[in-house]
Amino acid sequence: TSSVWSWWGANKGPESRVPAGVCVSLVPPKMQFLSWLAWRGRIKTSLFLQRIGVLPPNAETQRVFCHSVVESLEHALLLCPQVWKCWAAMASGGDQKLVIPGTVEGLLHWWSRGIAKSWSDRAWQAVPALVLWSVWKTRNECLFKGETPDFAGLCDWMKLQIALWVIWSFKGDFSVHDIVSNLHQIRLLV
Repeated sequence: TSSVWSWWGANKGPESRVPAGVCVSLVPPKMQFLSWLAWRGRIKTSLFLQRIGVLPPNAETQRVFCHSVVESLEHALLLCPQVWKCWAAMASGGDQKLVIPGTVEGLLHWWSRGIAKSWSDRAWQAVPALVLWSVWKTRNECLFKGETPDFAGLCDWMKLQIALWVIWSFKGDFSVHDIVSNLHQIRLLV
């Protein structure tokens, strides 16, 4: 993947810097790819699919979770009040206060500020890919399988996933429970 990023930087220039959260070694490639698509604005929402004829003209294009606005990339992955609660819950695990950015790209750049020096920094930079993937997967399960979203359960699952990645990758002295429950305190010790 480093050759792809080198090619991207050489052809697109420094003004299109890829956010660090798009390519984090903790994150599986499919999540990295979805993050890259989201960063580039290339995820196909219901409105786009209707416009190109994949969905019929009378298909529902309202947002799957809140049914209040037509589904856009930013609303589906960021601005929906239910989805925003997931972002806020994950930011609070890093002891951060998060202000809603206007775009997915803005969120990815904010989240990836700084250099990942420790395992906790790398875990922090893996969060956006995990949230984007989890929200998009939940959206698709609701849309195509008629499932009801459980955002509290989704937030717990994402915290558990980060903890498992950390333990698997860094073999630290902390338990899964320590990382899920006390990540902000652990980050102060590291």
